[in-house]
Amino acid sequence: MENLVLYRGDSDDRLINNAESIRKLRQRLTERQLCTNLISGGNGQDAFTKDMLYRVKMHIFPEEEKKFTHFLSFSEKENIAFHFGAKTHESTIGKISLEDCINLDYIEEEYDTNDFDFALIKLEIKNFKDIIEKEKGVYEYLYDSNNIKFPKSNILLIDTVTYLDNNRNNTEDHLIIAKKEKEWLILPQNMELLNNNKYEYSAILPMGKVFNFKKYRVKDTNLTNMTLKDFL
Repeated sequence: MENLVLYRGDSDDRLINNAESIRKLRQRLTERQLCTNLISGGNGQDAFTKDMLYRVKMHIFPEEEKKFTHFLSFSEKENIAFHFGAKTHESTIGKISLEDCINLDYIEEEYDTNDFDFALIKLEIKNFKDIIEKEKGVYEYLYDSNNIKFPKSNILLIDTVTYLDNNRNNTEDHLIIAKKEKEWLILPQNMELLNNNKYEYSAILPMGKVFNFKKYRVKDTNLTNMTLKDFL
């Protein structure tokens, strides 16, 4: 593998107390940052007290109280990421299926404002040799972030298919989902001292030059009889 390209679709429409989005996507994209769900709650110490396999499985099949995970989900396939971004927007829930096909006449790219419905985020690491393999399916990557607080940003990348296939411990159902979604997980590993006087991984991930994004608007919510297949 000479380079690694991954995609994430995100609308961040879930609300806390009907007030704000969990990951503060619109604000953070303007600042060229991504956030995990931990920006709005959860237990950051789980990254140090729970083993990796447990946390990966819990992210793929989250229990309600465990939805605030450390990971951001990405996919090897741009169309799968596009599907997740589009289908989770409040106006399109239940109206788009991965097995069907999206007609792009219903979607337009938004350039000028933060009034968008979902974003497609792209990670591109052009030289795979810069990635350190920690174990089978798990890699560490350090990149220049152009961020004052974290000038060098550290992420862990998990190829969930390879990782789960190599750690078969009641993971059959998780592996089916991982294969279907071509899923990778990204774990931000920038340490900071928080109000509980403990060091944890920051929920904020600077994008640097390795991440880019496009914003999209749903023009028409009459989204029946459309497919996502081969639309790219």
